[in-house]
Amino acid sequence: MVNRTLILILLMAISLNTVAVNKADKGKIYVDNHGVMRDVRTGKEVSYFGVNYTVPFAHAYRALGYLGVDRKSAIDRDVYHMSRLGFNAFRVHVWDVEISDAEGNLLQNEHLDLLDYLIAALEKQGIDVLLTTQTNFGNGYPERNTDTGAFAYNYEKCRIHDTEEAINIQERYIYQFATHLNPYTGKRYASDPAIIAIEINNEPCHSGDAAAATSYINRMVASAKEGGWQKPLFYNMSHNQHIVQGFLNADIQGGTYQWYPVGLVAGYNRKGNFLPLVDNYRIPFRNNKNYNKLARIVYEYDPADNLYACLHPAMVRTFRKEGFQWITQFSYDPIDMARFNTEYQTHFLNLAYTPQKALSLMIAGEVARSVPRGADFGVYPQDTLFQDFRVSYQHDLSEMNSCKKFLYSNHTTTRPVDPDKLQQIAGWGNSPLIRYPGTGAYFLDRLSEDSWRLEVMPDLLLTEDPFQKPTLQREVGAILYREHPMSIALPSLGETFSYSGINKDNHRKGKAVDGVMTAYPGTYILSRNPESSVAADPSFVAPAETKAVFEILHEPAKSIAKGDSLTLRATVFSKILPDSLVVYPREVSFWNDRNKLYKMRHTSGYQYEVTIDNDDTKDALSYNIVAFIPQGSITFPQQKAGTPLSWDFNSTQYYTTNLVDQHDPIVLMEPGTAPDGTEVASIPGGQRVQLQYIHRAPVDNNYYRLRYIPSEGWPASNAPMAVIKRWVGDAVKTHPYSAQKQLLVITLGEYAGLNELEVALISAHGITYSTRMTPARMIQLPLTALKQSPTFIVPAPYPDFLSRRFESSITLPLKAEEIEFVQITIPSDNRPVILDIKGIWLQ
Repeated sequence: MVNRTLILILLMAISLNTVAVNKADKGKIYVDNHGVMRDVRTGKEVSYFGVNYTVPFAHAYRALGYLGVDRKSAIDRDVYHMSRLGFNAFRVHVWDVEISDAEGNLLQNEHLDLLDYLIAALEKQGIDVLLTTQTNFGNGYPERNTDTGAFAYNYEKCRIHDTEEAINIQERYIYQFATHLNPYTGKRYASDPAIIAIEINNEPCHSGDAAAATSYINRMVASAKEGGWQKPLFYNMSHNQHIVQGFLNADIQGGTYQWYPVGLVAGYNRKGNFLPLVDNYRIPFRNNKNYNKLARIVYEYDPADNLYACLHPAMVRTFRKEGFQWITQFSYDPIDMARFNTEYQTHFLNLAYTPQKALSLMIAGEVARSVPRGADFGVYPQDTLFQDFRVSYQHDLSEMNSCKKFLYSNHTTTRPVDPDKLQQIAGWGNSPLIRYPGTGAYFLDRLSEDSWRLEVMPDLLLTEDPFQKPTLQREVGAILYREHPMSIALPSLGETFSYSGINKDNHRKGKAVDGVMTAYPGTYILSRNPESSVAADPSFVAPAETKAVFEILHEPAKSIAKGDSLTLRATVFSKILPDSLVVYPREVSFWNDRNKLYKMRHTSGYQYEVTIDNDDTKDALSYNIVAFIPQGSITFPQQKAGTPLSWDFNSTQYYTTNLVDQHDPIVLMEPGTAPDGTEVASIPGGQRVQLQYIHRAPVDNNYYRLRYIPSEGWPASNAPMAVIKRWVGDAVKTHPYSAQKQLLVITLGEYAGLNELEVALISAHGITYSTRMTPARMIQLPLTALKQSPTFIVPAPYPDFLSRRFESSITLPLKAEEIEFVQITIPSDNRPVILDIKGIWLQ
């Protein structure tokens, strides 16, 4: 009897345990019959936002090794910042070449161990995970691949999904991946509810037909299910458009998409108003069978190769309009190597090294979670204001202003809705509530009626263009820890609040005067009541201070009017500010006792300025800036010891500003070097188009030569074209007479194979003004001849199914002072084209 009772108890226990496991196996979310991801417990829609991050694999793994950084500690630091920014989603495409052998067996090695550790760290912060099981490409970028003996190295990427032997190997790999036991969570991937889904492949390349694709996917799905996987499975829809129906027919619950709206790997920091380019993400197969049954997620997105802090919320707004419920940026740079930006130089994101972009991502996460799926706010620029959000190219600003949250990525004059009800503030620079001259981000989280937690990041200066060719021998950003006055105007704190440091080794404390405290990087409790005993998380994560940094950042004006005075502004980034900062005009001489020098005035933080006289008889003003420090003097821009008045100073580098009158042209294109900042593209992409610099001086004019071989077979309504585009915003914006220019002049050399071309100017509003004409050696166009027209999206976005045209919702007149790009378009006449461009200017 006793034995029977024990057996019954054991059976019941096993049964209950099985029920519990099965329930956990189904995860946190499910996809309903309408392609909507919902919470398993409540049935409510879910919305995720976060980042990709790759420390367990490839270059990030190796680089941290080169730098002597403990990788698990690095993961802890970065995951804290992901949580600090409010992310609830994480995705990584697993490098199968680093965790598998030639037969598809999962290898228990350090890469897999770090992935397990990362997943556990994310789960502790409440961040859910999407794993892409395989990439099927090498582990090298930006270095060379290392042949690990994994199966993916034995097959071409475009054959691996259509070769029977390779498919068998992948079935084994997927099964073992699903059944893998994470020692840090104590759960198998298949039974871990925080791993909400898997994506089978990262950007696959199929060589077979749609039916073969369906068969392949279903076999991978079956292998995952054999390993106990009961949660959603996803497959890539951004690639292989010719067989997309094969993906839609497969036994999956959703499709994955990417978006890189301004191309990739430019090699430099792009400029311009890209908000119109992120206004629309129309999927061409949205009416296909089964499309609406599948959930939609963004596995990767990024407005690459720029530092703007206004784009991420706009992109997420557009994703929400199209029904996306999971959105993960690519990719977050590890804090211990972000100063080099070597992992993917086209992307650059880290809270410490790109504070304004990071804050824009924080705001984008709020957009993802608060803007309803399917919400449509119109066409740019109408959609720059939506719900509690604002994006502005002119102010490079993302902003959230709700009753509970006030978040901003740049200086703002917007008044918060209700300061007394706020629960969270995060920002950079100045606002009606916070005034702060430091260059790091700051966060305030309400703890009680009269207490807040303050977290202040250290100061940052970007010292080089972070999008250049990557190397661990060049740091692109410097970090400083310095005190700054911080003014806080919160009714709940008053003007004499107390503050006390709570992070490790932060013993700073004091009392604000007129609402101003002394802030040093770290974490604090602020309270109206000095006797308050409220508790707060003491966490604080930031990079080490850059050693012996002394940088002067100064961008000379391109031009000023002859006779006008010139105000110079400079940023001095140093632990200890110089004794003085002095401007030395080029004309100073060791032999002259009456050299006129200009001492710069310290205005705030790291900022200095001075106004200097202007000689209207010269064509340019050239000068050096000299910093006087206790150790001596340093002359910039050459950063050389001494001053131009030292007897042995022999450098001839200067900052230069051109002095112009109203008759001087504004040069928009002058071939004198390789076509830096001038880019060429084709619409549709993939055609043969090249821009070459031809040097002819002093015998003749230098010129750019365009060679274009158009593709064939396009209908007349969608005829291909080549596009030459150049950023000219800096030259136009700083020219004192730009508003008076009325004529666009273009000089051409040889040309052949074209009957007409389209000349266009693009304004700071992202609006194009153009006209078509017959080519001639000299073209003179009144600006009034250019009419508002569709804007071509150049460079090409990814995925390539996206439209290459944008039309604004408003009509605006062209103003010369707002010109940012000059563009020439060559429509195809089904003949090879040669076009030589000698110069373009505004008269």
